[in-house]
Amino acid sequence: MTKSETSENFKTLERLTGIRVYTFNSNRRMPPGSIGWMDRVIITRSHIICIEDKIGRDVLSDKQKEVGKSLKALSRFPGSRVVYYLNYRVDAVLCS
Repeated sequence: MTKSETSENFKTLERLTGIRVYTFNSNRRMPPGSIGWMDRVIITRSHIICIEDKIGRDVLSDKQKEVGKSLKALSRFPGSRVVYYLNYRVDAVLCS
């Protein structure tokens, strides 16, 4: 599965469920303040879900790890159900 196919799947999810999926992984250079930010943010009625797409052998950068660590810490506060960080890994093996 490619990143384009993953993007199409998220568009379908948005269309079928009505939740908002914001995509930040474009081919354009990212502004300095957004380096390390997630590829996608999904907003539902009760949650904000941050997703970093990784395909095959692609790995998290140091900045992405730092952002992920902060989001994971935030999601662990007692009663917090607002922010989750997911490292969404898409491997060819899962597509069979």
